[in-house]
Amino acid sequence: MSSTPISTSPLPRVRAPSLRTMQQFFAAFIIALVISLPFYAADVFADGAIGSVAAKGKDNVNGVMRATDGLVIEAAITGLAGTALPSQVRLGTSQNFDTCSRGMNGSLCRIRFPPSGEQTFDAKEMPFTVTLFDESNATLDSKPGSVLVDGAKPTFAFTSISSQNAGNEDITFSYTAKDTACQDSSCSGKCSGIRKVEFFTLDNAFNDMVDVNTRSCTYSSTYVKPASSFATGQAALFARVTDMVGQASNPLSITFAVDATGPLFLPDSMKILYRGKDLSYFVPGKSFPAIVQVNVTDSALNANTVVGSFQDLNPADASVRNARGRCASTGPNVSTCTWNINLRISTAGLKQLIFNASDSKGNYEAATFVRTFTADTTGPQVLSIAGAGSAGDTLFARPMGSLQAAITENGAGMLPGEMLLSVQGQQVAATNCTATSCTWDNVPLTEGAEEVSISSSSADILGNKALSFSQAITVDSRAPEIRKVIIQGIGGLTGVPSDFAAVGDRIGILVNVSEETQMGGITADLSDFIPNAAAAQGTCENAGTNMFLCTIVSDPVEMAATGTVVITASDAAGNSATFQKPMQTYGVDTSTAPNYWSSSVSCSPQALDRELGPLIEQRVYCTVMLYRRSGQTTPKTIDISFAGCTGDGAGSNGNLIQSAELFNAKPGSTTPLIKLVFGRDSLKINEVSTSCKLNILSIANGMVTQTPETEIVHATTQFYNNPLGTVDESVQAKIDEAMEKTRGVWKLIGILSKISKIAQQVCSIFKSLKDLDGYLSTGVFAAEKGAAALCNPLSSITTLGTACTSAEAARKALCNAQQTKSTNTDKGIQNYANKFCNWVNCEQNPGILGDMQKGITGMVNSLPGSQLLGGGGYASALNPHKSIVYAILTGCIPGIIEGLDRYRQIDCLYADCLKTAVQQDNLPIEVCETLKDQATCKYVMGEIFALIPFVALFDKYAGMLKDALSDPFSAVGLGVGALCQATCSMPTFGTSLPYTICQTFKVLSKIGEMVKKVQGIIQAVQGKGDYCSKLEESE
Repeated sequence: MSSTPISTSPLPRVRAPSLRTMQQFFAAFIIALVISLPFYAADVFADGAIGSVAAKGKDNVNGVMRATDGLVIEAAITGLAGTALPSQVRLGTSQNFDTCSRGMNGSLCRIRFPPSGEQTFDAKEMPFTVTLFDESNATLDSKPGSVLVDGAKPTFAFTSISSQNAGNEDITFSYTAKDTACQDSSCSGKCSGIRKVEFFTLDNAFNDMVDVNTRSCTYSSTYVKPASSFATGQAALFARVTDMVGQASNPLSITFAVDATGPLFLPDSMKILYRGKDLSYFVPGKSFPAIVQVNVTDSALNANTVVGSFQDLNPADASVRNARGRCASTGPNVSTCTWNINLRISTAGLKQLIFNASDSKGNYEAATFVRTFTADTTGPQVLSIAGAGSAGDTLFARPMGSLQAAITENGAGMLPGEMLLSVQGQQVAATNCTATSCTWDNVPLTEGAEEVSISSSSADILGNKALSFSQAITVDSRAPEIRKVIIQGIGGLTGVPSDFAAVGDRIGILVNVSEETQMGGITADLSDFIPNAAAAQGTCENAGTNMFLCTIVSDPVEMAATGTVVITASDAAGNSATFQKPMQTYGVDTSTAPNYWSSSVSCSPQALDRELGPLIEQRVYCTVMLYRRSGQTTPKTIDISFAGCTGDGAGSNGNLIQSAELFNAKPGSTTPLIKLVFGRDSLKINEVSTSCKLNILSIANGMVTQTPETEIVHATTQFYNNPLGTVDESVQAKIDEAMEKTRGVWKLIGILSKISKIAQQVCSIFKSLKDLDGYLSTGVFAAEKGAAALCNPLSSITTLGTACTSAEAARKALCNAQQTKSTNTDKGIQNYANKFCNWVNCEQNPGILGDMQKGITGMVNSLPGSQLLGGGGYASALNPHKSIVYAILTGCIPGIIEGLDRYRQIDCLYADCLKTAVQQDNLPIEVCETLKDQATCKYVMGEIFALIPFVALFDKYAGMLKDALSDPFSAVGLGVGALCQATCSMPTFGTSLPYTICQTFKVLSKIGEMVKKVQGIIQAVQGKGDYCSKLEESE
C-alpha cells in the first residue's frame, strides 16, 4: 500500500467573511424556513394510522401460539405527533393496550394475556381488531388480525427405504412430515409449521437433526445413512418431527436387516482330523492323511470364495497353498468347510493355518489360526486295570462285566479299536477310550481268579506301540442280600427319629446287608419325595460275619406324596440287589391353633390312704383317653410330649405332687398314661386337683401339625382314713390318762425294781468266783504231763522208776489241794456276801420277816410229798420274785417291788400301744384294750399258779431245762464238774485224759455263767424288755 507524503509548505491563509456575505446567508435561511413551514405543519397536524398488527406466543412465531401460553399482541402506530398513548390504542374498542414505546418509524404498542405467566386457550383460530383513537376519542384507524392456537402434534411417516437387506452400502430413507394446528374448523389447512426432524437409534449410535423451519404444513425429503452406522443384523431407525411451537411427534421406526460384516471363521471349530482325532502331535518325517475342518458363519456366504493356505503342515506340497475348500451348510447361517491334505511335519512348534472368504454382499474377511504341534514317539502306558471295585489289594469284577484301565498317553491319544485286552487267549477291543483311560465292556470273565493283560498289538493313533501290563482279578457273580430296612424321618418337628417324614425333614434309612466279599456302595431312589434324588448316596460299615450296616441320610423332603423308596445295594464286583418299600411323606399344617382332640381321664386308685401318707410315696396312674373331635377327619398322634402337672393342694413338706411322668406316648397312641407320685405327707386335706399339660403333634388330611395342640387333663384325687398321729378327743384322753398312770409312784417302783434286778445279778457274780479254780488247775496239768513223761511204761531205765513214784505222789496231793481250795473259796465268798445277798434274794430275812418266812416255808414243806424232794422241799420251788402274793407272805421286799413293777409294765404296755399303734399307726383302740386285758389276765393267773407248789416245782425244772438249752456248757459243767475230784486218784501212767476233760468243762461252765450274769446286768441297766423305759424315751 502506498502512502502520501506530508507537505511541509505553509498553510494557506483564511479570510473572515464580510458583513454583506453574512446578511445574504441569513436572508436565504429565512426564505427556506418560510417555504418549509407549511409542509412541517401539515405533517405535525396530520391523522395517525395503524401500520401493522401481530400476535404470538412464547415461541415468537407471528400468528401462532401454544394451547398453554402467554399471548402478546403488538400494533405499530404511525402518523402521530409524538408517542402514541396506550389509551389511544385499544383491542376492539374498549381494552387499552398495556404499553407504547417510541421507535424509529413511530410507536410500538403491546398488550399481554394474561398480564403475567400463562393460561390455557382453546385450540382454534382467534381473530381480533386493533383500533386507534385520537385525543378526542375519535377513531383514527383500525386493523384486524388473528392468532392460531396450535394444540395438535405433528405427524411423521417413512415412505420408502432403498434396501431392506443392506450390505456394504448407503441406505436412503424417504419420509413425509405433516403439521396441523387443531381439529376446529377454523384450523383447516392451517398450522404452525415444521421446525426440525430428528433421526436416531435406541443404542445412541447416532442422533442426527435436520433443520426445516418452514411454515408449510407438509414437508417431504430423504435421509441417507451408511449401513455401517447400524449394528449387524436386524436394525431399526427411529424419527420424530417438531413443529414451530415445539410440539414433537411420537417416535416412529422402520426396521431392516444390515449385513456389514464379512464371513466369520470360528476358531474353536478348527480341527486337523486324523482317524477321527484332532491332531496336535506328529511323528517326525511320517505322512498322515488329514482333514482340515473349520466352521464359517455368514447368512450370505459365497462358498466359492472360501480358500485355505496350510503350507506349514506340509512345506513341500504346493497344493495346500490357496486351496479352495468344500463347504456344506451344517446349521443356521453356519457352513462347515474341509480340505484333504497330507500332513507331514518335521519340526515341532507353532503352525499357521490361513483362511479367507467373501459373502454375496461383498463383505470380505480373513482369519489366521495357529496350532502347536508336538512330536509323539512313545505309545500308551497302562497304570492299572480295575473291575467294579476293590477290597484292599483285591480287584473284583463280574462275569461278562466291564474293566477299566488307567492309562498315561502323552501323545495323540488312543482309538478303542486299537487298544486290545488279552483274556483267556482272546483279543477284546476297548469299548471306548479317553485321554487317560479305556473301558472294555462284556469281557468274557469266569467265576474265580482271572488274569488279564494288554495285548502287544495295542497302539496309539499314530501307531506307537503300548507297553505291556497284566492284572489279577477276582470274578464274583453273587449279589448282596438285603436283610432288613428301616426308614424313618429325621430332625423334623419332634427333633428325634420317627415313623413319619414331613416336608423339611430328612429321610434316614438303615439297611442290613449280607455280602461275602466287600460292599461297593448303597443308594436310594427318593425322587418321589425329593427332586434330583434318584440316587441318594449312603455309607456302609463292616458289622462282622459278612454283615454290613449301611446308612443313608437324604436332603430335606420337598414334596408331600405317596411313593416308593427303591434301595440298591452293590458289592465291589458290581453285583447289585434292590429293595422297594412304599412310603408316604406329609405336608406341614402351619395353623397356629390346631384342634383335633378332646380328652377324658380315669385314675387308679381314685383315693389315697392318709395313714400311708407319712410312710410311703403313694402313686396314682391316670389314663388319658383322646377322642377325635366331631367334624374332623381321622387324625393320628405322632408325638405326645409332657409339659408337667400342677396341683392346687400343698403338703407339709412342699408341693404335694413330687413328680409326674408320661408313659404309653408312642406315635399312634390315644391312651397315654400319667404317673403321679405323691410325696410323703400327712395329707391333711380332702382332695387335690391336678392339671397336666400334653403337647400333641398330629397327622391329619396328609398334613403334620407344626404347632403342638395343647390338651389340658384334669384329675382329682381324694383321701380316706385319718392321718397318722391324729386321733379324736376321747382317744387322746385315754392316751393322756394311761401316760399319767405310768408316772409318780409307779415310776419310783420301776427304779427300785431295776436296782433290785441289778443287785441280784451282782450276787450271782459273787457266787461265780469259783473260776479261780482254773488258775490252780494249771499246776495240776503241768504235774500230770511230767508224771506221764516220767512214768512211761516203755522206759527201761531203773532210775526212772523212783522218779515216777515221786511225781505221782506230788500230782495227787496238788489235785486234792486244788479241789479242796475251790470248795473253801466258795464258802468264804458266800460268808462275805451273805448279809446282802440273802436279803436281795429273800433267802434268810432277819427278825420278824425271817420268822414269817420260816413259818410259811414250814407250812409249804408240810404238804404231802415235800420230804421226797430234799434240798428244801416244795418251798425251794416257790420264788417270791415271781409271785407278789408269796413275796408278801414271806416278807420279801424285793419280790414285792418286782411284782408291782410287773403290773406297772401292763399300764406302760397299754400306754405305749395307744401312743404308737393308735395315735401314730391309726390302729383301732380296741387292739390296745384287748392287749391290756390279755396282759392283766396273764398277770393274775400267773400269780395264782405261782402259789401252787406243784406248778412252781414244774416251773423251776422247766427253767433249768431252758437254761441248759440256752447255755450247754453250764449244763454240762454242773454234771461233769462234780466228778473232777474223783479223777485225782486215777493212775496217770499212760494218760491224763479224764482229768483234762473234766477240768475243761468245769472252767467253760464258769466262764458261761460269768458272761450270762454280766449280760443280765447290762440288760437291767438298759431296760431291755421294759415298756416303761421305752415309753419314757418316746416322751
